[in-house]
Amino acid sequence: GALQCPSNNSTALVGNLLPGETNGKCYQGLNPWQGFKGGTPTTGNLVTLNKPHILKIVGDWSNIEEDVTGLIISGWATDHTRFLKITTQGDARHLGKIDPVISTKKHYQINPISGNDIITVQVPHMIIDGLVFKDIGSTSQAKVIEIANNVSEISIINNIFYDHNSAPEQDAIHFAPKVSGPTMFAMIMNNLFYDLSGSAVLLEDSRFVQVGIYNNTVMQAGNNTTTQKPCIGLRNSGAMNYSSTMLDVRNNIVDCNPSRNAFALAPATGINNGVWAFKNNNIASDTTPGIEGFVASYSSLNIVNMPLAGNNVYVLNNSLANADLHLASNSISNKAFRNGEDLKPVLEPISTLLVDGWYQIFDDIDGEGRMPSTWDIGADFLP
Repeated sequence: GALQCPSNNSTALVGNLLPGETNGKCYQGLNPWQGFKGGTPTTGNLVTLNKPHILKIVGDWSNIEEDVTGLIISGWATDHTRFLKITTQGDARHLGKIDPVISTKKHYQINPISGNDIITVQVPHMIIDGLVFKDIGSTSQAKVIEIANNVSEISIINNIFYDHNSAPEQDAIHFAPKVSGPTMFAMIMNNLFYDLSGSAVLLEDSRFVQVGIYNNTVMQAGNNTTTQKPCIGLRNSGAMNYSSTMLDVRNNIVDCNPSRNAFALAPATGINNGVWAFKNNNIASDTTPGIEGFVASYSSLNIVNMPLAGNNVYVLNNSLANADLHLASNSISNKAFRNGEDLKPVLEPISTLLVDGWYQIFDDIDGEGRMPSTWDIGADFLP
């Protein structure tokens, strides 16, 4: 039967409804929700409505086909306190891994059949929390999340990105070219990326962007990339001045294709020494500098060699068919366990810009709280 929807306009739900079935503000998928602007009486103007709009994806999605249509999220009026959020709850929330068996899979996932970009964000203030993106498709250059240059604040947290396709250049999180202000603030935290043909996080010709990339786990990225893309970092197509770009990259596990840099700015041609970069307490699959264009005086490198299936990082299952990237109990003796940087001092000063009232930033991908001075590296915290 149909889900019972709340009467106010601060929430909307997507569940396993029958085709064409709606009840109040319930929609069968993300596209009809976007088309009706969540049923808000102000047609998506959250500033006039004076409240955020939270789309809660709920329900048991076992034996249910995935949401198969990508979408462009646009036409909403937002600001810092009246933002747009997509999140999962209850059975629809993943358990920190993908269940590949449709008969037992309860979590919601997006698996578009078109092969184009899955979500293009054109809303100034947006949060994407707890979704599973599986199989981008066969289209070259497709992106899982494309962030347009008109975005002001975006947080992408607690999601799982699984590609497993051979088409080249498919990036999980891609920032579109941006050459002028105002500055965009972004946080990418507690996400899992695996079996990607392209980059996990890529800023393409992006100026006036400040990005915090914290506690993510990347397994086998850059598998089919014909251009010199890093698994996490910047790429410019010509001479650009990145003087207004900041990357803060901490506590990440990155297992990248050996022919790609785990963290890089590539190519470095014409860079005007303007990237303001911090890189602390990351474990990467390569120990080469791989950071062309980063200003040495602003870079703090702490990268150790990390064969993901080797002696440094242990996960519960590193097979791509049934990957479980939670830290295994024998991780206590390796470099991921308790070697992360306590990010509370890093995050609290920017709370008025990005995180105040948005979500609990000190939890891991499973919602388990990280404790000060006991942070692990990667998306999972091992209690």
